[in-house]
Parts: sequence; C-alpha cells; structure tokens
Amino acid sequence: MAAENLKDIRKLVKEFLWKSLNTDQMNYVAKEADPRFDLGKVSGFGHSIVVTRQTAADVIVDYFATEDAFLHLFATLLFMEGKNASGGVIHFVNPDPIIKKLRERQWIYDPSAGRFIKSQSQTRTADWGFLQEGSEYSLVFGSIDIVGSSALARTNVPVDVENTLVRMRAYLQDQIEARNGRIWYWHGDGGVMAFYGADAASRAVISSVAILAYLPIFNLTQNELRPENDVSLRIGLHAGLAVYRSDTEKILSPDIRFAEEVEKHCAETNTIAITERTVNSLPPEVRRQFNPAGEHSANRIYVYRPV
Repeated sequence: MAAENLKDIRKLVKEFLWKSLNTDQMNYVAKEADPRFDLGKVSGFGHSIVVTRQTAADVIVDYFATEDAFLHLFATLLFMEGKNASGGVIHFVNPDPIIKKLRERQWIYDPSAGRFIKSQSQTRTADWGFLQEGSEYSLVFGSIDIVGSSALARTNVPVDVENTLVRMRAYLQDQIEARNGRIWYWHGDGGVMAFYGADAASRAVISSVAILAYLPIFNLTQNELRPENDVSLRIGLHAGLAVYRSDTEKILSPDIRFAEEVEKHCAETNTIAITERTVNSLPPEVRRQFNPAGEHSANRIYVYRPV
C-alpha cells in the first residue's frame, strides 16, 4: 500500500473512531486488538486525566504503526460492531468509505474470519492473501520434477532448453492456480506446489492429473526441444505441516521434504505417487484412481498412472 494512501486512510479511521466511540470504548477495542495497549500509558496522560476522543483516536491509530497492525486494528473494530464494550453497545458511523478505499488497494474484509485478506483477483500471492508469517498451517504439498532434465540440457540447444523450461513453469502455474494452488518455489527443472483448505488434497490431485493429461499438448505446442525429446514429469503428493514464510524459498518442513522423497523414490515417469495420509483425505471417486504401490519410510504409497 503506497505510504500516502495509507496515511489518508489512517486519517479517515481516526475520524471514524472519535465520531463512533467514546474514549473508554476506544481503549477497550484497542486492547482487544493488542492486549498490551494501555491508553493512559501510551498517551502519556496517565489514568487520572481524561483523554479526549480525538486525542484517543490519534494515539490508538498511531500506536498500530505497521500496515499489518493497522489492518488488524480496523478488522477488530468491524468485528466488534454490535457488541457490548465499557458499558455500551458499539455502533459505527458508516465505515463503508474506509472499506472501499482498502478494497481499492486489494484488501478485502472477511467477516467470517474477522480479518482483512489480500484480494487474489489480480495477483495470486503465495499466502493466499491471509497466511501469517511464522504461523504453522496444514497443507498438501506436491513435488514436481522434470525427468532427465540434465540429459535434455546436454543434447539440445541451450536457448531451446531455457525457453521450454520457462514455458513449462508457466504451464504448471496455470494448472495449479486454476485450482487455487500455488507454486512455492521452482528451481528450473522442478519445484514444490502447495494447496490450502479443507479440500486441498482433492484439488492437489486434480491439478496433478490435469498436468499429466495435458502434457502431450504442451509437448506438441510449447516444447522447443528436439522432436524426440518430449518433456516428462514425476509428481509426489503428501499432506502435512509447514511454518509459513513470505520468502517461500526459506520454508523448511519435514513434510515438504517427504513429498520430495515420495516423488523421487516412488513416482515413475508421468505418474503421481501419493501418501496414505493424503489418500485418506480424498473423496471415494478420486481415491479409487490410485493403486497401492508399497511403502516408503513406513508410509504406504499409492500411485496414479494415466490410461
């Protein structure tokens, strides 16, 4: 968010606060957003002097200095609408102009979660607009590898290899993001995709199946390698945990590493290998497309092979 835009929105929120709430209510809501907040201490007036509404509003908005903290404050305000606080019910004077300005900056209020999330309509972010830095989440991870990439590099013109790899990443991204997945990192000839949500396993599997189903079309239309060099893939899927980092290259997770192991050791060319934990999260009509394929590190593995 541009600094000048955020500054203007902060001014609107200050006015919104002192027109809507009394000083005690403002202090109450600010403490809901950050339990460490104390209006008397932060303002410097102590607890024996009455702080005016306008001063309280200025102090509170300035206290929540970062963009994330400010959005959390305003989300808390919206969430508190209609609730009792400091002897009265909280009612706000028309927050719509502020919500509109935030929406213009791609921030959308999610009333069910009581927070603002980044809109994904224009830019698909790796955090889906709401994952928090340093928080742990349950996801489904997919490791994708271009089979024999080193041999392809040795037997083809370098620029043709580079163009094909760039197009392959774009092709994978289209298939993955079409089902609300994300590529968390990519190293030229392979990488990791992630899916979040209650149906993450199904979407990860369907994306993987679609990737293999349309791979012949990719080879016909976008592969610039020699005619005998079709691009082939291996995919491994595993459900697990990861602590989110905005720099997704730095996300370290045993479950991500295990997805990579499953892809490397259990998936054959143009197949999908999946762990039992992930299979168990699939609906029956999807689950039956996978056949048992032994174990890896005491985990049962299932494999999908296109017809």
